[in-house]
Amino acid sequence: MIYQIPEKVRENIVLVFSIFISVILVGIVLFSPENVSALIKIVSVFLVIPFFSLNLYFKKTQSTFKGGGLFLFIFPNLALVGWALLFFTNFAVLILLAFCVFIYTLGLASLFRLVRFFISVYLNFLFPPAGFLFLKDLRSSVIFSLILYPSLFTILSLFHFLGEGFGSYFLFWALVLFFCISPFLLVYFTRKSYYRSLQEKDFFLFVENGKIFAFAGFFVLLLVFSFFGTWFVKGSWVDFYELRSDAMEPNFQRGDLVLVLKSDYDLKRGDPILKRTEENLVLPSRVIGLPRDTISYKYSTENLPALTEIFVNGIPIRSGEFDKDYVHLDEDGNTTVYNHSLVESILGKSYTTIYSEKTPDSIMSLFQYFPFKVITLGKEQYFSLEDNRTYGIVPIFYPPLAKENIVGKVLIRIFSINWRDSICRELEEEPELLSQKPECNLGLYGKLERSKIRWRNIASE
Repeated sequence: MIYQIPEKVRENIVLVFSIFISVILVGIVLFSPENVSALIKIVSVFLVIPFFSLNLYFKKTQSTFKGGGLFLFIFPNLALVGWALLFFTNFAVLILLAFCVFIYTLGLASLFRLVRFFISVYLNFLFPPAGFLFLKDLRSSVIFSLILYPSLFTILSLFHFLGEGFGSYFLFWALVLFFCISPFLLVYFTRKSYYRSLQEKDFFLFVENGKIFAFAGFFVLLLVFSFFGTWFVKGSWVDFYELRSDAMEPNFQRGDLVLVLKSDYDLKRGDPILKRTEENLVLPSRVIGLPRDTISYKYSTENLPALTEIFVNGIPIRSGEFDKDYVHLDEDGNTTVYNHSLVESILGKSYTTIYSEKTPDSIMSLFQYFPFKVITLGKEQYFSLEDNRTYGIVPIFYPPLAKENIVGKVLIRIFSINWRDSICRELEEEPELLSQKPECNLGLYGKLERSKIRWRNIASE
């Protein structure tokens, strides 16, 4: 005979769990380290409020799974994940946290005889819409599939049609908001499907063969349609690219994930772009000159700023003085003070360039054979330079950029991961030495362990 825990005891256990999590969040707010920003503390406070509200609701209704009582199970997990994203940006920690959340919810599911419900929730999260199929809910499976699988190329198409400006930023933040509330929606609809399944006395995993084959055919066609739709949109309109070079530091960093318009865009001076090099590499760059512009630059042996003088149609684009402090990027890629950095301005928009980590004399030696140069761009030619001029400090080394070699215009940064590979940059040309350095572990876990999310880069140009 299997011993069953009384309902009152089970309800009290849930209440204790909820209060325990609430106390933890209060402790985080009160005793968080000094380097935690006030904004994060405020967010933690707002996470605490729903816990106490749910506790009061639970005591009033004395029901665990009626109405909002269900979220006594779900909300602590989501709050913990959100809290971890704010305080810990290391992927290895997040993976460990996800495992703990899984064990936590599975334990509660076993305690309350709701294993089937939680299995369907996890299946919907990991292999949608497998959770609805597990509950024999074909209608929800079809609706969920129609919403989910074509969503990628639909969203990319919307970014393409909205183009630059407020519309794309509004869409981005709307998607962020929807992503935050989507777990609640998924749990809510899975819960409804679960209660419908309870009405069937003889539960079994699969439904009738005819319905299963019909759904399988529909699902395969939907996947094919979604795949080719996404392939077309990414190939012709909009695509994602991860920046894997330091060419645009400090304004763009290695590990930034950018959304790029590949057609129907207008280029202006100062716009960030992706270009294809002669080696068939995709590198970020910045537009300096437009078709029909005259680009001139000169070097001077008398003062260092003079060698950076670049003129577009006779108008200098450089301004400010060089910063001659000898410091460099830290291992996180954070911008501090650079060897010979300069604030530049194109059409009123300022950005910082890094000129060199070397001494002024070593810079000057590069220019001794190029006292002056003038380039007139053709009808479909552009002139671009990287913000990090250690990639190409002498403009004469850069031929005009043909339009067909422009991959697209950078629209927005949608994510940014610092893999902390900067600590290994000096060894990148020697893989055998790189693999011997423990701080440069090339394995997947090594990269995850030293990774860090750059929140400040997200949703910026």
